[in-house]
Amino acid sequence: MRCFYHYENPRRMWVDAIYINQRDIFEKTYQVQMMGNIFSSASNILVWLGDTADGSDFIFDTIRSQNIDERDVLQFVHSLWKLYTRPWFDRI
Repeated sequence: MRCFYHYENPRRMWVDAIYINQRDIFEKTYQVQMMGNIFSSASNILVWLGDTADGSDFIFDTIRSQNIDERDVLQFVHSLWKLYTRPWFDRI
């Protein structure tokens, strides 16, 4: 695990796509078994879901505002479906 320093606030960052050799099935299996411990001891978890596309900005803006107009429900559901079909969700 690497430690990154930002001013006086050190942070540990574990990036599975970098630290796990995705082509080595034995290493990947071993590391994936440890991910539960890593995530459960984390104080923050950030996930990269990809670039803004298919209404993902609308999804996160709506969640942040905690307000959705009934006319936008269909767009919200469609955009949410597109978000949940991104590759990251296949990994989990």
